Amino acid sequence: MTRGTKKIAYGIFYLILLLAVSYWLFGGFIVKTPTCSDGIQNQNETGIDCGGPCTKCEITELSPLTHIGTVRTFSVNEKTIALAEVSNSNQFYSSDKFAYSFVVYDVRNREIERVSGTDALFALEKKYIFEPRITTRARDIGKIEFVISDVSWKKAYEALRPDVVVSSAIETKKSEQGIRVSGSIKNQSSVLASEVKIIAILYDKYEIEVFPAQTVISQLGGLEEKPFVISFPQSLEITDTADVTFTKIFVSAR
Repeated sequence: MTRGTKKIAYGIFYLILLLAVSYWLFGGFIVKTPTCSDGIQNQNETGIDCGGPCTKCEITELSPLTHIGTVRTFSVNEKTIALAEVSNSNQFYSSDKFAYSFVVYDVRNREIERVSGTDALFALEKKYIFEPRITTRARDIGKIEFVISDVSWKKAYEALRPDVVVSSAIETKKSEQGIRVSGSIKNQSSVLASEVKIIAILYDKYEIEVFPAQTVISQLGGLEEKPFVISFPQSLEITDTADVTFTKIFVSAR
């Protein structure tokens, strides 16, 4: 090894040694700002990354809101309707607000549309979310996924739930204008229902889903009763296929 090569080797060695000593001396004194995702119980947290200034520990242990099964899609007259079933399996917590998106993909699995909204789920509630705003033609859709995000939680006793039920026999009628489903709902509680969504699903004679439709009633007071009518799109395919004896009604109120 030449003298010049030795000098370079020694220089590299001492540089590495200097860097190591500097890291040892100063690295230990660099204080990282505590966060709610650093994996350390600090900043007055009552658990690791929960409690104190972070999310309550009991909320971090809640079961997430879930989408049951797959998104059901229905089409008529080049219009697509999507239906997603969601559930809150927590007994003592309601979600007073959550965001959702119906994400539409083409046959090549490329996202082509996203329709978003917000809703709420009471403790142990299960319901359908009806989406009529999809603009993509049915023949251009490969699949639709349902995504839940930004869930806000509230203790169940803080989110009073109206007890709204169907209070009369359901009547399903066919005509030249299409199918109409009618009946009445009643708020059996003293809690005001600011919004009641009523979904009717038609089935064929084999009890296979044919098509859904929805109506929304606002402001149903305590012990109040109101009639409702749900109209389906005018379509021979729906009218000829549906068996009116198998109509089902699903009610959700908040």
